[in-house]
Amino acid sequence: MLTVNQSNSFAQQNNAYAASLMRSTASSPSPHSVCKCGAMHPSESIDRTKPQAETKVELEDEIPNNKFGRLIEDLKKSLGPDKGLSSEDIDVEKIKEMMELYESDELEWGKYALNDPSRSYTRNGVIDLNGNANLLILVWNPTKSSAIHDHANAHCCMKILKGTLKESLYDFPEKVGNELVPKKETLLHCEDVGYISDDIGLHKISNPLDNEVSVSLHLYTPPYASLYGCSMYEAGNGKRHHVDMSKYYSYQGKLINPKDSSAC
Repeated sequence: MLTVNQSNSFAQQNNAYAASLMRSTASSPSPHSVCKCGAMHPSESIDRTKPQAETKVELEDEIPNNKFGRLIEDLKKSLGPDKGLSSEDIDVEKIKEMMELYESDELEWGKYALNDPSRSYTRNGVIDLNGNANLLILVWNPTKSSAIHDHANAHCCMKILKGTLKESLYDFPEKVGNELVPKKETLLHCEDVGYISDDIGLHKISNPLDNEVSVSLHLYTPPYASLYGCSMYEAGNGKRHHVDMSKYYSYQGKLINPKDSSAC
């Protein structure tokens, strides 16, 4: 069992090279710090034609030679080789089935699960799947949570790799001024797979464990949030704020944004 004092064990696995990467990152732009535009309620449209910046990926993504790597290969194949899928093109049930079939093994995914105990959670990029999806590993510190947020008109499939997470589901607020009250709360345990889209509503993810870090694998497809941002909502009054989600804490197991990575 992972204690609070051990809650950065994933980061400790990478500290030997992370420190040197922090120095090099400070002097060069991240290859995975991309643009942002507004993310809207499903009834509104997203302007996907005006990214604020465009940065080339300088390194080829590596796929591990293990069961986790085979999951990545299967997801790439399912999403196709050509960039440009829309939300309607995605076979969500097939994606969920692939994630359900993968049996979590920390020895396989642990290198990607960098953590910072001073944050609520970290967003660690694993791979870009043909420009049609982002695969991320999120590390959740004990008793911490995300904000209430949407998913920028995309699909999000989430598998619990370690620990337990609680999903609180909300309706989109009809107007600003009312407290957002969850309409459903679900505990997701290791190996469980959840799904959310803006057609379902907003949600908040939290780690209910007092002394253990929880870890989840997220597939966002299409990758609208990382390209255009998403929206978070204040719990007390439903006010919406745009959030830039383009900056990962790490990518492919390498720390790239230790100070200003994106979260909501």
